[in-house]
Amino acid sequence: MNLIPLGINGYHPSFGRQTTSFLLTTDDQAIILDAGTGLGRLTEPDIRRHVERFESLNIILSHYHLDHIVGLSYLPGIWTDRQVTIYAPSVPFVESTPEAALNRLLAPPCFQRLQDFPLAVDVIPMTAPKFHIGDIQVQIRAQRHPGGSVGIRIDDSVVFMTDTIAETGPLSFIAGSRLLIHEAWFIEPVDIELAEKYGHSELSKVRELALASDVGRLMPMHFDPKLEQPIRETTLKPAKGLSTIIPIEGECYEV
Repeated sequence: MNLIPLGINGYHPSFGRQTTSFLLTTDDQAIILDAGTGLGRLTEPDIRRHVERFESLNIILSHYHLDHIVGLSYLPGIWTDRQVTIYAPSVPFVESTPEAALNRLLAPPCFQRLQDFPLAVDVIPMTAPKFHIGDIQVQIRAQRHPGGSVGIRIDDSVVFMTDTIAETGPLSFIAGSRLLIHEAWFIEPVDIELAEKYGHSELSKVRELALASDVGRLMPMHFDPKLEQPIRETTLKPAKGLSTIIPIEGECYEV
């Protein structure tokens, strides 16, 4: 399995970073985790070559805030004449249904409807904690964030958790996974009241969660766009048993 960060920012693009989207590829599946502005990087030749062989694209959404779904409107220019399946969270995991949320973003006069795209698009509501994409098992769980969001686990390989407050470990949902991709909006320590208000995580708490849950590798993301360089590896305190990867958009990482 290979992972390519397409967008690692929260809220809006800045300093060359796009909003949240990650590409996972296996031998027979291409999976997108969130569809922020980073999804547009699929048109870049160095990234395009990783998906050219696939006839279908699977998109798993964590929630419906604009910086995580606006890239869906790029699909007519990215994936023309090929299948797209969107796995979208629904009640009881979040406070909306896919139909209600996506029909507000993708509808006249702002844009064309999904059913009018020049490609086949299926939207599958995520209403149960487990499902499969081919041979890959996907698990989801509800998270604390305004409007709701879901954490996503792909087999025992990757856990993706964004727009959420860092929980106290150990957490069985992430235990045993090879890589935890977790938001780190707050790089410096903040009061828990502020984290609760905005529904975002502090980096030190995320690292504590990863260590307590015996995750070998951590990839922070969903950075505050005001920060020119959110994290420098040289400023991270060493943590025995935990490797922290600072993602670079467009780079390919083996999971």
